[in-house]
Amino acid sequence: FEVDALALEQEDSKYKSISERAVLSVRKGKAERLRHGSQVAEINADWDRVEITYRDEASFLQRVLWYGTDVVIEEPLALRNHVVARLEAAVELHG
Repeated sequence: FEVDALALEQEDSKYKSISERAVLSVRKGKAERLRHGSQVAEINADWDRVEITYRDEASFLQRVLWYGTDVVIEEPLALRNHVVARLEAAVELHG
């Protein structure tokens, strides 16, 4: 069994290059799994700024939305607007 180290490195760099970055506001003491491996800075007594990378937008959104009002997407704005539109559609559909 041979491993092509160069091919593995190229494949790994391809995935790194498609990683996206998001900035979140996360309520203190909440969303510990989102914080893990992320850059965290204090905003104020109630919120932290969490910078996180992700590869799959759909999976990332599911993770973020699971925390409800304890997490707010700040950047990128397009991702934030996408979430707001989805939530507004859900409210309209389900009341």
